[in-house]
Amino acid sequence: MVLLGTTFLVAFTWTLSIVKEAGDFPADYADRVVEDRRLDLKGATKDEYRAIVANDVRAWVDSQYAPGGVIGYVSWVTASGQFVKGDIASARTPYRHPHRKGLWLIRCGLSVALLAFGIGSQTFGLREPRQGTASPRKDNDES
Repeated sequence: MVLLGTTFLVAFTWTLSIVKEAGDFPADYADRVVEDRRLDLKGATKDEYRAIVANDVRAWVDSQYAPGGVIGYVSWVTASGQFVKGDIASARTPYRHPHRKGLWLIRCGLSVALLAFGIGSQTFGLREPRQGTASPRKDNDES
């Protein structure tokens, strides 16, 4: 039962981290674009332009890697993990994900293994002793 609970915790926690990574990616790319000194905001404020770029990234991932969202992000990062000039209509900045293709899969595998070790090292001590193993000695209060 402890193994099942530990497996659930690892899967749930890791899934949340991927959902967070995928959800933050459009804004992270938009921040990178806004930092470009050659940027032409076309009359928008930096915050407005950042929102436009983030929306364009989401739309591009949704259209190129259906069904989009987290699944689209995972498909994109494992297939190419990059934007070339012209992919994102509102941005001219090319981008290469630092962990793309096989490297992203290796990173994810290692993160699951390390997370499982960390959680397992805390939960496996909760297992009940097996039949035939010594149990802690109980002292009798005999006065």
